[in-house]
Amino acid sequence: MASKTWLECTVSFRNIRAKQAREHPLFILDALCKYAANGSWPLWLFRPHAHYTAPIAQDSVYTITLIFPESPTSLGNSVVSSLMDWLKHPWTNFQIEEAASPSLQCAADFFDQNTLSESQALTLQILSPLPYKAETGWKGTITPTWFSTQLLRRMERLFGPAPEECSAEIGERWQGVRLYPWFLSYEEHHHKARSTQGVRYLNGFTGDATLEAPCGKTLTDILPLLALGSKLNVGSRLSAGQGAFRLLPYTAQFDALLFSQEPPTPSLLHTVLGPPLKKADPASELLWQKTLPAMPEDPAFFAAALACVPTCNQRTHAYLRYLQNKTSQNPHCTTVASDEAVEGGKKI
Repeated sequence: MASKTWLECTVSFRNIRAKQAREHPLFILDALCKYAANGSWPLWLFRPHAHYTAPIAQDSVYTITLIFPESPTSLGNSVVSSLMDWLKHPWTNFQIEEAASPSLQCAADFFDQNTLSESQALTLQILSPLPYKAETGWKGTITPTWFSTQLLRRMERLFGPAPEECSAEIGERWQGVRLYPWFLSYEEHHHKARSTQGVRYLNGFTGDATLEAPCGKTLTDILPLLALGSKLNVGSRLSAGQGAFRLLPYTAQFDALLFSQEPPTPSLLHTVLGPPLKKADPASELLWQKTLPAMPEDPAFFAAALACVPTCNQRTHAYLRYLQNKTSQNPHCTTVASDEAVEGGKKI
């Protein structure tokens, strides 16, 4: 895939009138581009530069990058011209704030320049709804296998079928990678199209998810595909900028939340770890609710709690291990006493 190219046209639109606007900005930006194209553009999609929320706001600026797979640079000028021509109509409610010069991108450039290649974990910041349909269980349990498959589907949708061995190779590279979806939220938006009288839906997950490599390894092997996805989005749906995401250095979100006040209290522990534990292991979370303000004596509880937290959250892991050991040594004294917590001879 390193030889694949695409044309990028980055455009910023300012909304100059929005007195009765109720639609999500991605619906409006998608419609604006379709009307401007009028069927003359080759295969295209766009990547939003931020997580835009509904409704669209007057005087706000919305920036997108239009993407044209395997297209020449010469197409870029005609794309910008067609957008400017369409926006001359008074009913469009937008004007172009800025349009960058069209540029031809090559996948190999992002493989070589990725600064996250030695990372053990990273953050997927999902900017626009990523559709996910689960067969069983909580709909937010996005798996690494599903995500890698969706990345490959996007590449095949844009550049044609991949070699048969490509899917197997990707599966091997993603073996053992963990994905933690606890900070994702599900969004549901709909819009009634005037032209067809039908209803369009824009549903999916946005927010931050964590990708973590197997113990002792890095994410180097899967970064090429992730780097492409961060430029071309993920999933099979091309419309309305769906599935856009950014790759960011990992931040220990559980550590930051849990140790925002010291010592952590049982209620704070439950506030931070309760939601992911409820989704991953409802029985353990229910057990915890019943035993608050003490910790459960069942050792399976700590195993479930530790499995919910990325190992890069070292303080949270150390604290849970301390509580686990304390409970096993004295099962009748399970109230949290974090001011006594010691890990490796040091107070945590």
